[in-house]
Amino acid sequence: ERERANAVADLEQERERANALVADLRQELESVRQDLDNEVGRLEQDLQQARGRVAELEEDMGRLHRETGARVDGLNRDLTRASERVEEVEGELERARRETEGARARA
Repeated sequence: ERERANAVADLEQERERANALVADLRQELESVRQDLDNEVGRLEQDLQQARGRVAELEEDMGRLHRETGARVDGLNRDLTRASERVEEVEGELERARRETEGARARA
């Protein structure tokens, strides 16, 4: 009877230790969950900030593309005008050479 009582007492102590361990593990698990929730919150904030920055960069790229396109268009127009002027000057130069050669031949 006494051995049985001791065995029961030992089992009750073992159960109390197991319950304490389970409580500790639950507390640790809850702490880990809170840490993970906090980390998820930080990551979500980082993601929102990154998305905002991406949107800003996309706007900047669009603006630069439009500005660059307008500038390229302007430069192309200038280049076309300059090319046309070069052709005009070359034509005038050729006429002046012919006139000079004609004047020399007559002289």
